[in-house]
Amino acid sequence: MFAPFHEALADPPGRLSLLRRRSGRPLIGVAPAYFPPEWVHAAGGLPVAFWGAALPVARADALLPPYCCPVARSILEMELAGRTAELAGWVFTSLCDTLVNLREIFRRLSSRPTLVFPIPLATDPFARRRRLAELIPAAFEDLGRLTGSAATGASLASASRLYGEIRNLQRRLYSLRRSRPGLIGVRNFYAALRAGFFMEPEEYRGRLADLLSRLEAAPEPPAGRRPRLFLSGMVVPPDEVLGLLEHLGLDPADDDFANGGRMISRPVFDPQDPAGSLEAAIFGGTPCCCLHVPGTDRAAVFPRLVREAGAGGVLLLPVRCCEPDAFERPAIGAGLAAAGIPALTMEMDCESLPLESLRTRLEAFRELLEESGP
Repeated sequence: MFAPFHEALADPPGRLSLLRRRSGRPLIGVAPAYFPPEWVHAAGGLPVAFWGAALPVARADALLPPYCCPVARSILEMELAGRTAELAGWVFTSLCDTLVNLREIFRRLSSRPTLVFPIPLATDPFARRRRLAELIPAAFEDLGRLTGSAATGASLASASRLYGEIRNLQRRLYSLRRSRPGLIGVRNFYAALRAGFFMEPEEYRGRLADLLSRLEAAPEPPAGRRPRLFLSGMVVPPDEVLGLLEHLGLDPADDDFANGGRMISRPVFDPQDPAGSLEAAIFGGTPCCCLHVPGTDRAAVFPRLVREAGAGGVLLLPVRCCEPDAFERPAIGAGLAAAGIPALTMEMDCESLPLESLRTRLEAFRELLEESGP
């Protein structure tokens, strides 16, 4: 059932070559986050989202020092190593300082065009919408230069429907994991989710719909207590970490990854309400550490998210050197402690992971959760 999703993630350079040949569309690399992939599709391109990769960083060291975000460093390493040669261009946002600087590095390294979409800093939602309304036409104009064709009202409506259907299927996948613990393995779940970044959306929609039909008809998993976790971080951790969770019988109930639960909590772009829907797609849904929304306190929101998921503990998986996440972590930890929710922090790195140390810490955390009961 899950083989096609794992295959889509196994060999990024080979996958890009296959996608370009099969789709006939120019491939546009989308760096995290929150640029609407439906815009790229509506403009005749095929969006391919990059959220980092587990590979040694060598070339990128000359341009981004070790204390920079490992996600950005790994994306730059892929570019310098020629592993993204099939891309016709790149899209960046101003989500954080590192991404802004990464775009400037790309502009100097390559003749391939890049687009940057600045996320408004205004704290008032009406001011953000006004600014987005000013930015959207220029973004589509720049995007047309990347793809070689312009988005139309009809293509935008079609792409928004397509990605809206995918988003609803992904929400069903999350709901199924929450309601039937143990039905979906940890690695299989996140493969099915992340494969959408490296598949044609029409194919991904069909495969995901078929997977859900088969899972929903599957027999109930064996009964037995499996400690349930709420996972939190910027990006889904490497497969080695997911494998540890699976091996130790730790069952994720929900997450707030920017390429996971945070992503599916947001609506897709609505061409009938361009600025309003884009404002909701960026600033709505589960809070993000990189986006300041007045009146939204992540530390206060966390206990509610954990209880709604039915999780007994929280596994915080911050990306090393992610300053926005690091700034909020003490308050989040204090909020969870005040609510009586056990939490464990394990810093993630795309380049290397001390798996035996992580295993030991996870085993101890599992024992703590088992002792604390349901």
